[in-house]
Amino acid sequence: MDVNIKGKKIIVAGMGCSGQAAALLARHNGADVYISEKDDNVWLRRRSQLLRKKGIHVELGRHSAGFLKGARFLITSPGLKKESFPIRWARKNKVLIVSEIEFASWFCRAPIIAITGTNGKSTVTRLIGQILKNAGKRAIVCGNIGKAFSGEVGKTKSSKFVVLEVSSFALEYIKHFRPKVSIILNFSRNHIDHHKTMYAYFHAKCRVLSNQQSSDYAILNFDDPALRNLCKKTKARSLFTSGNRHEFKRYSRRFSGACWIENGKIKCLWKGRVNDILPISRAKLKGAHNLKNIMAAVLAAKIAGVRNKTIAETAINFKALEHRCEHVAEIGGVRFINDSKSTTTDATVNALKIFEGKSVILICGGLDKGSDFRPICELVRAKTNLVVLIGKASRKIKAAWAGKVNTVIAADLEGAIKIAYRYSRPGMHILLSPMCASFDMFKNFEERGKVFKQLVYRLQVDGL
Repeated sequence: MDVNIKGKKIIVAGMGCSGQAAALLARHNGADVYISEKDDNVWLRRRSQLLRKKGIHVELGRHSAGFLKGARFLITSPGLKKESFPIRWARKNKVLIVSEIEFASWFCRAPIIAITGTNGKSTVTRLIGQILKNAGKRAIVCGNIGKAFSGEVGKTKSSKFVVLEVSSFALEYIKHFRPKVSIILNFSRNHIDHHKTMYAYFHAKCRVLSNQQSSDYAILNFDDPALRNLCKKTKARSLFTSGNRHEFKRYSRRFSGACWIENGKIKCLWKGRVNDILPISRAKLKGAHNLKNIMAAVLAAKIAGVRNKTIAETAINFKALEHRCEHVAEIGGVRFINDSKSTTTDATVNALKIFEGKSVILICGGLDKGSDFRPICELVRAKTNLVVLIGKASRKIKAAWAGKVNTVIAADLEGAIKIAYRYSRPGMHILLSPMCASFDMFKNFEERGKVFKQLVYRLQVDGL
C-alpha cells in the first residue's frame, strides 16, 4: 500500500505511550501531526513540550472539532471508547480510523508474529521472543506488552521478526494489518464494558486473521470449538494446540501442524514428523493454561525455523512474568502470591487450579468489566477458605457467591492483606487474583501488583 503521508494532516487521539509513539512515527515520515488528549496534568504538559519541539501540534484537556478538522485519517489509542468525541467525529466526517498497530504495520519490514486471546498474551509474547533470541534470531518484542509498535518499527529493517502482543481494542480498527503468524490463545468473557457484546469482542479478536493469505499461519486453540472452527474461515495454514492428540487434519484442508500433550510430554507435529519437545514436569510455568501457552510458542518457533533443543531449553527455564502467579514471600508458613495480571474470571480460575485442595485465601475485586462471576462459584468454594473482596465490584461478587462462598469486604488492599493473614494458617496461600480491572484504585495492574508486594514485605518486617 501507499505509505506516503508527507504533508498530510493526521490526528492521533490519546497521548499515552502508543499515541506518542504513533505521533512521532508520523512526524518522522513527514506528516503534519496533531495529537489530542482529553486529560491535562503535569506529566502530559511535559510530554507535550517535547512533542511540540518535534513540530507536533498538541491539544490538552479536551477534544475539539476545530483541532481535528481537515484530517486525512485518525489514529486511535487502545481502549478509546467508541462514544468518545474523536471517534464520533471521524465517523460523521467519513475520516478513516486506524489503530496504532495498523499504522505502524505500514512501515514494518519484518514478518509479524501477532499474539491475541483473553489470557496469556504477555506470557506467550515474551516466551516466543526469548526462544528467538536464544536461537540467535533478531526479534523485536512489543505491542500491548509495554513497548509501542510505532516506537520500535524503525528497527525492523535489521530484524528477522516482530513479536507483537495485540489487544481486541487495537484489532478493532485494522485495515491492512497482516501478520505472518497469528495466534489466538483462548477466548472468554471480557471487556464487555467496551465491546458491549460477547460477539463484538469475539469478532474483534478474530480480525487478526482477516488479511492473512495462504502463505501465512494461524495457530488456534483446538480445545475451544469456536477457535477450532476458525480454521474454516481463514486463508492461512492452520496449526492447533490441544491437551490431547486428535485427528487434527480432519478439521482443516490447510492443516500444517499441531502441538499436544501425550504421556507427560509436549509433542509437536511439524512437516510430517512427530517430535518430543519437553517433559511437562520440567517446565517452570505451571498449570494447564500455561502448557497451552508453551505449545503456542513451540509452534511459532517451529515456523520460525528454531531447533527443538533451543525451544525446550528456553521453555524449561522460562519463569512466570511479574504479576502472573508470582511468589512474593512466605510469612509464618503462609505463601503470598501476586497474580495482579488476572483481570478476568478465566484467569483467576487458571490460577486457582494450580493449588491443591482447599488451601487458598483469595483477594479479588476491582473495577468490573461486565463479568459474570456466578459460573466460577463452585470452583472458588472448592479451592478457598475465605475470599476477601476489594474495590467497586466487591458487592457484585459477594451477591454472586452469596450463601456458597465465605466472603468479607475490605476497605482497601492493605486491609485485605491483613484480614487474609489473620485468618490464614501454615501451608495456606494468600492469592491476589482480582478478576477485575485496577482503575478504580490503581493506575494499572502493574501498580496494583507492586503495591501488593510492598504491603506483603512490610507485613513480613512489621507483622500485624
